[in-house]
Amino acid sequence: MSLEPVVQHLPRLQVPPPEGSAFLDMVFDPTRGTPSLPSRWPQSFSLPPFMRWREEEQGDVPRNGLRFGLDAERWEPSTFDVLSDFEPLEFVKYVYRDRKRRHLLIVQRPFDSPGDGEPIIIRPHSPPTSLLRRAEEVDPDDDTIWIHAQTYLDELKIELAKLDDMDPRTQGRRFFARLNRHTSDTLWTRIEEQCLGACSPQDFVDPEIVPDYLTTREAIRGRRTSLENQIRDRTYLDDPPTPAVGAPARTEYQHLNDLQAKLFGELSTANLERAFEQFTNGDLRLPMPLTGAIALQPSSGFYFLWGEFWMLAQGLGMAPAEGLRWARMLVLAQEIFVHPYAPVGIPGPNRDFTSYSAGTFRASEMLDENGKDLIRVQYPDPTTLNFRTWLSTRFGQNVRNHLGAI
Repeated sequence: MSLEPVVQHLPRLQVPPPEGSAFLDMVFDPTRGTPSLPSRWPQSFSLPPFMRWREEEQGDVPRNGLRFGLDAERWEPSTFDVLSDFEPLEFVKYVYRDRKRRHLLIVQRPFDSPGDGEPIIIRPHSPPTSLLRRAEEVDPDDDTIWIHAQTYLDELKIELAKLDDMDPRTQGRRFFARLNRHTSDTLWTRIEEQCLGACSPQDFVDPEIVPDYLTTREAIRGRRTSLENQIRDRTYLDDPPTPAVGAPARTEYQHLNDLQAKLFGELSTANLERAFEQFTNGDLRLPMPLTGAIALQPSSGFYFLWGEFWMLAQGLGMAPAEGLRWARMLVLAQEIFVHPYAPVGIPGPNRDFTSYSAGTFRASEMLDENGKDLIRVQYPDPTTLNFRTWLSTRFGQNVRNHLGAI
């Protein structure tokens, strides 16, 4: 996990506060990073004159949000920088509230427009009865605004049920929804915080697949830094040696290996490869109109860790027979990912893991099938002699070209 906070630029707030506004909330996707409190990083945080930090208000705000006092008479169009703990945030919306904390107006950017896209103004509304609430402490008039973790999962379930089986994206969307539920330590943490000890993340993440979610979460957290360091070696080595791995770490790797192999094995090789190509191209992005979140897309350059995991699994001798083909699939998809999710104005050699985020997505840079084919034809079959060495070298080239500043 990165050691430094991530500075992010939010979309310009151009919609003035309605009469009676006293607070401004910033709401983020609960499955991504955690916004840092400005008081923790005062040297890096400044506010426009019409806003003020209210430490005492944060107790009523979920971890995926921030609340500021508002002097509506001094309001002017503004941009904001916020900090995230270790991984990029995904901004969803601004919310104006009155002195009783009732929402007055929601301002959300379009689903397919990055940066300063024209805002969408959403009038206050109550959640429909079809959106289930599973925690009594959630305000029924406010749960879709704050996007509590269980609200996110409930709406995702509703949107997945609406999908057309004839749509070529449907299988990939269902696969990545399942993969995310079983491997997102951030999502589990949000659910634990919301449950306040009254329920278990297993109530939300299909316990028949992940009965030991704590083991999975700790394995993900424990191995992330090692995988990051291994990728950093690729900035100067074409084919880094497999590191020595002790028994505890090997147990964690094996747990993650078995979990991913089980989930990957639910699709045929061709369908799995297509799903990852769609995912990294932004084809699977699924807008959720009630909460305003966008599900089923990469969150950051940490996507590269997937490829590193399966390269390392090969070196450790724990990968299944399909492991090298999966590594090929994941490294190839890196070259798709860096088109629609590339940050504007930052050359590849100057980017790090956090340069990429859901907020840097640009629909205009998505690849069509011809564009994907130009990448596919460069990758030989995994049965080719010395293919693992070739793939490791290609991985290193991808890192130097697109993650050169890690």
